[in-house]
Amino acid sequence: AIFLSGQYGGILGVAWGMLAATSVQFLVQLPAALRAVPAYRPVLQISHPTVRELAKQTIPVSIRVSAHMVNHLVERSLASRLVAGSISALNYSFMAVQIPISVLGAPLVTVLNSAMAAFHSVGDTERYRRALVRGLRMISLVFIPLTMLLILYRADCVRLLFQRGAFDQAAADITVMALTYYAFGLLFFVWRAHAFQALIALKDFMTPVWTTLVAIAVNVTANMFLVDRMAIGGIALGRAVLDNFKPVLVVGTKRDLEPGLTPSEFREQVGSRLPHLRGAGTLRFHVVDGG
Repeated sequence: AIFLSGQYGGILGVAWGMLAATSVQFLVQLPAALRAVPAYRPVLQISHPTVRELAKQTIPVSIRVSAHMVNHLVERSLASRLVAGSISALNYSFMAVQIPISVLGAPLVTVLNSAMAAFHSVGDTERYRRALVRGLRMISLVFIPLTMLLILYRADCVRLLFQRGAFDQAAADITVMALTYYAFGLLFFVWRAHAFQALIALKDFMTPVWTTLVAIAVNVTANMFLVDRMAIGGIALGRAVLDNFKPVLVVGTKRDLEPGLTPSEFREQVGSRLPHLRGAGTLRFHVVDGG
C-alpha cells in the first residue's frame, strides 16, 4: 500500500498507506482474539482494582517515555546547529541500527520476559535467575557479532538502505559517521530492554524511571561535551553512552533484586564480554577511514 500510494499520492499517500496497513493488521487479528475470549464484552468499570493497578503502573512508564522524548529533542536541537542534513542523518542512522533490534532483539527479549514472569509468578527464584543470566548470554551471542558486522559494513548498509534520489554521497557520508557510533550501543540497548523486563516481572516500575533519568542526564552532558569536538559523531556517541550506561546502572545498583543478579554477578557478565566490544572498537578505528 505504501509503494502504490507513494506513486500516486506523494508523502500523504505514504501516510495513508501506513494507516491502511495498520488497520488491516488489527482487523486480521480481531476474529482470532474474539474466538479466544468468546464471552468478551466491553465494560467500563473504572473502580475495578485491576484498572487502578494499571493506572498506577502507567505513570512511571509515561515518565520514562516522556524523558526519552525530551532527550530526543535535545539531540535534534544540537544537530540543527551542525551542517545541513545532520538531523536527517541522525534519523536515518538510528533507523538503521533499529533494524536488528526490531528483527532479533525484540522477539528475543519478549520470549525471555515471558519465561522470567512465569518463573517469578510461581516463586521459582532459581529458574528466574538462570533465565536472566541466560538472556544476557544469548543477547551477547547474537549482538556482539552483529555490532562488529554493522561497524565493518556500515557504508554498505547505508548505500543499500538509503542512497538513492536526493540522498547523495554527502548525505551518505554523514549518515555513516552517525551509524558508526550508534552501533556501539547495539548490544547494550537490548541488554537494557532485558534488564527492564526483568524488573517489570518483579513489578518494579520505579527503578527503570530513575535509572532512565540519570542515564539521560549523562547523555545530555556527553552530547554537549562531544558535539563541538566530533560533530554528529558526538551526538551518536552520546546516545551510545546512554545505552551502555543504563543496563549497568539498572542491574548493577539494584541491591534488593533477590531473584535477580547481584552486582558482582552482573559485573562478571559484563566483564566477560568487554574484550569482544574492545575488539569491535579496534575494528572501527581500522576501517573508519576507508568507509
